[in-house]
Formats: sequence, structure tokens, C-alpha cells
Amino acid sequence: MEKTRRDFLKTGGAAAVGAGALMASRKRSHAADKPIKWRFQTIHGSGQDSYKLDQEFANNVKIASNGRLVIDLFPTGGMVSSMEGFQACSKGVFEMHESWPVYIKGLNNVFTMMCTGNMELPALDRWTWIYEGGGYEIMEKAFNTINLHLVATLNWPFEMAHGNKPIKSLADLKGKKFRTGDPRLMQKIGVAAVTLPMEDTFTALQTGAVDIAEFGNLKYNQGLGLTDITKYGYEPDFWNTVTVNCVVVNVKAWKALPPDLQKIVEMCMKANMIRYWTNPEYESAKLYKKLKESKKMEFIRLPSQEFIQMKKLMNEIEDQEIKKFGGLTKEAYESLRAFKELYLPYKKYTEWWGEGLTVEQQLGK
Repeated sequence: MEKTRRDFLKTGGAAAVGAGALMASRKRSHAADKPIKWRFQTIHGSGQDSYKLDQEFANNVKIASNGRLVIDLFPTGGMVSSMEGFQACSKGVFEMHESWPVYIKGLNNVFTMMCTGNMELPALDRWTWIYEGGGYEIMEKAFNTINLHLVATLNWPFEMAHGNKPIKSLADLKGKKFRTGDPRLMQKIGVAAVTLPMEDTFTALQTGAVDIAEFGNLKYNQGLGLTDITKYGYEPDFWNTVTVNCVVVNVKAWKALPPDLQKIVEMCMKANMIRYWTNPEYESAKLYKKLKESKKMEFIRLPSQEFIQMKKLMNEIEDQEIKKFGGLTKEAYESLRAFKELYLPYKKYTEWWGEGLTVEQQLGK
């Protein structure tokens, strides 16, 4: 019996196995002839550097999958408006979407906290909470409730606000109309803060519907035209300290994807995650130097002491939301607060040696 089995394997059996492997290989090769096609609407306009990173992602997926998955990229408004992207992806209008979940805060209050936050942690610290402190799991649960699968989070660096009058203190904001992605704290201190879609921000600032507008980092705001119609840039970013841009996929489309292609999508997107921070940070630094030297724009920084009380006020806002909404809102805030209690003392102890020194001292001049 054993001899018969060995003979089989040496002759026809081995040939059959080889033929089977060849057929499987041909099937894999053939798969590229009929690729899976996805539509991906990003929040970015085609002229933005962030859009180019999305193009790079789509190209990498095509190469890594040997043509088995082809992702067609669409800019914001390509199929639906910026405010409708998550809902459209959830319904299968397109398979993949990238945007700021604050746009769907009406579906669940937790999406505000997931995307933004007044007086919050900067981008790299927020990432630490997301990937090490439990934030990602909470975000997954939130998106699953609206038929979306979370692939990655793309955190932006600090944002800048723009206007045509010098703002040197919080008191100077009183009586001003301020466009921001998160108006909660502004409204609490008596500033007329509103949220407008990206498409309306330039026009609102140009026509005087708002006096001040923030949207993104300095380089991104240049792409929106905000630097062309204003004289001043304002920092520090307390209104939207971190903007978490989420990449999601329709659950049905995700489950239909073979496991290896799922991993390729994840790895190709996450391979670009850090550049969603480094690219705008570096390009904004170059633009800052250019605008400052040409005196086209004056940059003002509000005094840090003013923000001590502001943080306390923001805690009150969060406490009210925890009490009102409970659920994932409560879970997310409690998770982030526990993370800060653990992380911030270590961060302070290990802060960069140049903290508190002038630029000249940091450069050794």
C-alpha cells in the first residue's frame, strides 16, 4: 500500500500536483485581466499635495496587487459634496473615502471628538493614543455603526487661521466671526464661531461673511486661496489642535476583498501615513519663510498664558457632552483622559532639549 502511494507521487500524482499548481498560477495571473475596481473619493482638491499622496497610494496598490485591485481616485466633490462623503460610501455610492469625521457628528457625537478638539494634543501625541492607548478600537466601533471599515488615520500638523486685522489676544476675537471646524470653545467665550464646508470657506472670507478663517495648515490654506486674500496668520492652533483624517471602506466592499488584498490596501495606506504629517509640515515651513521675507503676510502668536483657563473651559464642555451623550462619546473621552494622565508626565520629562530656548539658541548661534 505504501509502495503504491510512493509510486503514485513519483509519477502521475506528482504531475497532477504540478498541473494543479500551474493552473492556480494561471488563475492568479488571469485575475489581473479582470481586476476588482474601486472608486475612492478623497476630501482633497486635485491641486493639493495631500491629493498627490492619495494618487501615490492608488498606484502602489495597483503595483503591489499585480493589477488585481485598481482604485480610481476622485477629488472632493467628484461624486458627492464634502459633507456627504461618509454617507455615500456607507451606501456603496463608492467603495472608499477619506475625510474628517466631524462632518458626520450628527450621526454620533463621538465623531467630533475622533476628528478634532479645542485645546487638544498635537498630531503625533494623538497618534500615540490612537495606536497605543485604545483610540483605534473605539474609532472602529464608531465607524462600524454606519457600515464603514476603518483603514487608517491621517493626522495633520497644527493649523493656521487667517484674517485682515491684527489679533494679539483672545479679547481681540470678541465681536469677530470665525470659521472653524470645531466652534465649541469659541462659542463658550463669546466668539461668533461657525463651521462651513471647505467649498464655502474662501468665499465666506473674501466677502466678509466671516472675519477670520482656519481650515488647515499654512500650505493647505494657500491651496484654498486663503493666503491670497489676507494679511495676517494667527497661531497657536487651539481651535483645532489636531485634525484626524480617516480613511474608510464600505463594509460590503471590504468583506468581498480577498485577505491578501485587504492587507495590501492597509499597508499601502499606512506606508504614507507619516507623510500626511511630514509633507504639509515641511511645505508650510518653506511657505512661512517665503511669506515672511516678502512681507506679504504678518504672523502673530497669541500668548500661552491665555490658554490655561481655556483648557479648563474645554474640560467643562467635554463633561457636558459625556453626561448628555454617554456611549462611545463617554468611552472615547475617558480613554483619552486616562492616556493623558499616563503620557503627559513622561512627555514633559523627556521634552526636546531646545524647548524654551530661542531659535538662535536652538541653532547654536
